[in-house]
Amino acid sequence: MQYGDHLRHLDRYSQRFLDLARSVDLEAPVPSCPGWAVADLVNHLAEVQHFWASIVAGRLDDPGGVEPAPRPADPALVDLFDGARRLLGEALAGAESDDPCWSWSDAGGTVGWVARRQHHEAAIHLADLELAAGQAPQLHQATAVDGIIEMVDVMLGDFPHWMTYEPQWLVEVDIAEFDTPTLLTVGLLSGTGPESGTVYTDLPGARRAEYGLPDAIVSGPAEAMDLWLWGRGPVDDLTVAGEGEAVEALRLAIADGTQ
Repeated sequence: MQYGDHLRHLDRYSQRFLDLARSVDLEAPVPSCPGWAVADLVNHLAEVQHFWASIVAGRLDDPGGVEPAPRPADPALVDLFDGARRLLGEALAGAESDDPCWSWSDAGGTVGWVARRQHHEAAIHLADLELAAGQAPQLHQATAVDGIIEMVDVMLGDFPHWMTYEPQWLVEVDIAEFDTPTLLTVGLLSGTGPESGTVYTDLPGARRAEYGLPDAIVSGPAEAMDLWLWGRGPVDDLTVAGEGEAVEALRLAIADGTQ
């Protein structure tokens, strides 16, 4: 996808989110985000889009320069999101894809990375809102295909240097729209945070693998795969062969930070 494609899809999903948020009960639970009501979801996406609008508009190289948007009373949350949506769209439209700015990923560092990440952030949280509204989530095929690529190349395997990764399973992810399958190792992370001193043990993790005989194979179309990988769709929409425990371990590894 090109920069302009990400901007168009981001606007599309954000506008749909806004329209649906105006009609959904803000107190309704969000099934895919345990413990959240719709109000929490709307506030979260408003915070995220406000944050990245600030990063891009100022071409900031340090997130400490962002002023957080205070959470208003629930009736004003949808308007808060609308404002954040507009700010992000304006900031991205006024920038070039290769303009430098801060990001949390080694794969980032540019406005183009932000546009892509926010495209998929909006798409997945729209799926959350659709589920809360009792609707079946629907992704544009191009979003689903690129979302899986981003998941594998950016969201997985970017482990802190102080953590030890022990692979346990090998899972093949076979997407109908891809020419070749993707192979992922699934395992456990352990380590001690250098600043906090917090000890972490047996956290789920996953990363790309180059070769090997898989313990399990998950296959299906990109839309169903992307929603499942993000925990917004059932595995029943896919075909699973081999070790079910390995497949569940993959989902847990991805779900460990996708709310």
